[in-house]
Amino acid sequence: MSGKAKRKRYLNSGLTTVLAFAALLSACQEGGNSGKSESSSVKPEELPPANLTIFSTSGWSQEAFDDRFGNLLRKKFPQHTITYQSGKNYDDLILTGSKVDIVWESIAAYSNARPYNIQYDMTELIERHQVDLSRIDLTFIDAMKTMGDGKINGLPVLNNTLGLYYNKDLFDQFGVPYPKDHMTWDEVLELNKRLTIANNGTTYVGLAFLLEHFLRLNSFSLPYVETGTLRASFDKNDRWNILFDTLTRATSVPLYRDTITSSKKIPDTVSFFKDRNSAMLVGLVNSHLTQDVSGLNWDIVSFPTFKEAPNVGPQASPTIFGIAATSDHKDQSMELIKYLISDEFQISVSRSGALPVVNSPEVVSAFGKETAFTDKNLKAAFSSKLAPISAKTIYDGEVWKVVNKNTMPLVTGTTDLNTMLRSTEEEANAIIQSMKIK
Repeated sequence: MSGKAKRKRYLNSGLTTVLAFAALLSACQEGGNSGKSESSSVKPEELPPANLTIFSTSGWSQEAFDDRFGNLLRKKFPQHTITYQSGKNYDDLILTGSKVDIVWESIAAYSNARPYNIQYDMTELIERHQVDLSRIDLTFIDAMKTMGDGKINGLPVLNNTLGLYYNKDLFDQFGVPYPKDHMTWDEVLELNKRLTIANNGTTYVGLAFLLEHFLRLNSFSLPYVETGTLRASFDKNDRWNILFDTLTRATSVPLYRDTITSSKKIPDTVSFFKDRNSAMLVGLVNSHLTQDVSGLNWDIVSFPTFKEAPNVGPQASPTIFGIAATSDHKDQSMELIKYLISDEFQISVSRSGALPVVNSPEVVSAFGKETAFTDKNLKAAFSSKLAPISAKTIYDGEVWKVVNKNTMPLVTGTTDLNTMLRSTEEEANAIIQSMKIK
């Protein structure tokens, strides 16, 4: 299926979808009183048992879901039957008439549900279930209100962000001092120069990038698409120049550019963890939990700061759980989400090395204590002030494809930065317009 056809199917699956979902919502509003709002607080022990379905397009397997969420939820709520349902997109969910209760996604994907009106304003439920939002980093709550036009359509339950990994053996081999927390990009780019080197038939680069997240979680809180105008932001904000200039300063080192030209890609997570020919990596701070680090002499420091945004780190990338408008069991579903942001759950995931979302000192101090990496500088994940989370739109995924395509000519030196940003802006706006009229 072509990209155009996919976009059309994603945004407008036709009258059948609209009618099916309208009927589904109508049925939800008529069925039961568990979805109705009441002024009094809820007594959890009085809620009847329910069959609760949790849906996501994340691609997580049943095993992965159970390991992170499902097993703990079933243990905490044995009276409920909790089912996980995975889908490729929301067309599939709606056309099958599935009445799910909770939707969860990364914050980057959470906006994808908006065209289907499946998100539900949880504000009154939060009040009635006495959910204390002050325990959650204000950055997350502000982001949810922005994404929901003032409504709270979901709550964060886990977090992620960026850090700077480094290979100690390569630093030792070439006699370069290790990185430290709170370094600037100028300092890191200088290390990149010193560690981009050919030795015994192998070319090493100083710095690898998880490019999509480097741009999406940028310290300037720049969105791909401006929510007010629904137009791309690349050619209008000088701080995009700073981000891409940082990338080109790293990749313009002669041996580095040769590596990109021959491999046709920017060194990335694979280069650092598998090939082990990159001395540093801008990557997600949980990468050591998802990649093979056996035999790798690594550590991590905080994400470098820009002189234009001193003392500001990257953005957060939380996982969001929200009540589905289709649910007949909104109170029971709210209790599940309330548990996921409780200290009981947050401590368990913090110990396992996943970033918590609450600001409890006990939860934060437990971070990583039940992992094999207690000798690492894991606190680096908390050592920077998080930048505000940029606005997210349903267009971001397609716009990212344009950015990714146009970055390669930039880093190989076949186009200049101004041309790249201008063409990216034009192509992105054309795609946004085509998606709006489908």
